[in-house]
Amino acid sequence: MNSEQSNEPKVLAEIDSLLNNGDTLNAVKKLQEATEAGVAIAPHHINFAHKLILSAHWKSITQLLPNGTNFFVSSGWLKSIVKSRPVNSQEKPVPWFTYPAIDFLDGIIQADWNVLEYGSGNSTLWWASRVRNIVAIENNKTWYEEIREQLPENASIHLFEEKEDYISGVSSLDDKYDVIVIDGSHRNECANAGLPHLENNGIIVFDNADVIAHKAAQERLKKEGFFRIDFWGLIPSYLYKNCTSIYFKDSSILKPRFLPHQHVSSVGLSCSQALEQR
Repeated sequence: MNSEQSNEPKVLAEIDSLLNNGDTLNAVKKLQEATEAGVAIAPHHINFAHKLILSAHWKSITQLLPNGTNFFVSSGWLKSIVKSRPVNSQEKPVPWFTYPAIDFLDGIIQADWNVLEYGSGNSTLWWASRVRNIVAIENNKTWYEEIREQLPENASIHLFEEKEDYISGVSSLDDKYDVIVIDGSHRNECANAGLPHLENNGIIVFDNADVIAHKAAQERLKKEGFFRIDFWGLIPSYLYKNCTSIYFKDSSILKPRFLPHQHVSSVGLSCSQALEQR
């Protein structure tokens, strides 16, 4: 083990300090030196990558562009990087879905919907601001406690820490749902358990659908006659591409209620919309 490796905590702390102070050039130099010396950057690598993104001259970049057309600002993506939580430009909660999926849902959501969500978080708050009722099923007690304190009257959250209780928790609620969101643990089992509780014209929002471990439930949904639309793209708080899939049997959700220029989005205006407001 060389001296750089034995001094890993100090090296990583120095890199973090440089990034926090906006000294990007020296931070990058130190990162390169540490990598060449065999210093284990993980599990700090993602945090460092995010801080390098934030250290760009975003104010100058945005000023150079037509007002409101910098997607990374207008969507709230940069703020979500700062907070490590999915938020929009007004720091209001949005789901951890892909941005195209959020925009699609913004265009079809009905105010009288009843929604069930496996997993909870900022998405629970987002649904609560848009639908009649949202019920979340959670198996992480710490997360449950945090979200429960923020819920409005039309939202509720239920804690089931044991696997079987979590999966079958939907049965104890004895209700039908216009939307079932699969975005927590045990997604294959939860999708199967939720099916009998989905309204005939309801939809299933299946996040991280590109994960091969989730294929069993999706193969069943296909056999059950569901159509599927995949929304690939960037997600809040991270730099990578994901897939959020929406399953449905009733194609009426595809009938547009308004033209694209009339779209109201949780995650900012399009370039053309922003330019029209100038």
